[in-house]
Amino acid sequence: MLPSLMEGKTVFRKVLLAVMLMSVALPAWSVHGSQDTEGISFNTDDERIGGLRLGLTEQAVRGSIPCMPQKGREIFEGATGEHVQVWKFPDCGVELKMSADEKGAGKW
Repeated sequence: MLPSLMEGKTVFRKVLLAVMLMSVALPAWSVHGSQDTEGISFNTDDERIGGLRLGLTEQAVRGSIPCMPQKGREIFEGATGEHVQVWKFPDCGVELKMSADEKGAGKW
């Protein structure tokens, strides 16, 4: 196989392993943590991947990824009450599932 393909598989395996380890560690943490879950909140304002974070406008997302997106159809998800759309950036290897409270909101 080509070296770049092998490197991609190695990175994928490392990411998969990290996700699997986190899925084992997080439930264990919650079991051993405080049984009083009242008042626990999660602040996602500081969570980022590069320039991407929750609550960005469409313009900000496009500015964070240098490739052109291929946008899927916007769909209303009854379970969440949100409008969702998949944006694929194949040249950059990125796929995002965008969601908004209102149809065509422009803030995902």
